[in-house]
Amino acid sequence: MTLDDIDKVILKELSKDARISMKDLGDIVNLSSPSVKERISKLKKEGIIKKCTIAVNKEKLGLKISCIVTITISTGKYHHFIEFIENHPQIDFCYRSAGQVCFYILLSVREISEIEQFVDEASKYGTVNTNLVLSQVKTKGYLEYALDE
Repeated sequence: MTLDDIDKVILKELSKDARISMKDLGDIVNLSSPSVKERISKLKKEGIIKKCTIAVNKEKLGLKISCIVTITISTGKYHHFIEFIENHPQIDFCYRSAGQVCFYILLSVREISEIEQFVDEASKYGTVNTNLVLSQVKTKGYLEYALDE
């Protein structure tokens, strides 16, 4: 699917506020509400919009400590590690990578002792390194880049 300028504006506006009304979005792109809804349905059907979600303030939920964990997996332990990661509730994301380490993980916890517990559990799959997150500098920069030509 090729995105036209209206689709791009719709995506940009939805990324700012996924709960924007079809009327307000229609006013921005000069289309009727049903036309906007049809375009959004098409973007969903094509897999461009995967889901609409919310942004949650982790600190307000008590998750005040974040840690980036890198893991280099030992031979033969990949599938067991994936199972461990998929069932671990404190993980925000886990990226498999090519390079010196196999995985990058963002862990969000209430207390430092939880990081230690995670490291102890993860160490049976390979070499683990941790880096405490001091602050978040930037997120979501890719959409503007991807939609600009």
